[in-house]
Amino acid sequence: MYKLSVTVDEEVARALKRKVAPRGVSQFVNDAIRHELERERLRELLHELDERLGPRDLELERWAEAVFDRAEASVTRASKKRRRTRR
Repeated sequence: MYKLSVTVDEEVARALKRKVAPRGVSQFVNDAIRHELERERLRELLHELDERLGPRDLELERWAEAVFDRAEASVTRASKKRRRTRR
């Protein structure tokens, strides 16, 4: 473990205290920092991919999102159907 001292906006501190118990603050902050570091790594990877491969194809991206949305809807319908037949 490594101890840090940080300063945050008062409203953020109040919201944090309402959300987590006093002993949970360190874990919450640790998880938040880990999450942001991962997001930064992903941003760097996307930037690197854009440089190597060029900008993404927005039409292809929309098509892929539609395919995943349809697949997700299909799985959701199948799951609901299974739950109804089990009763």
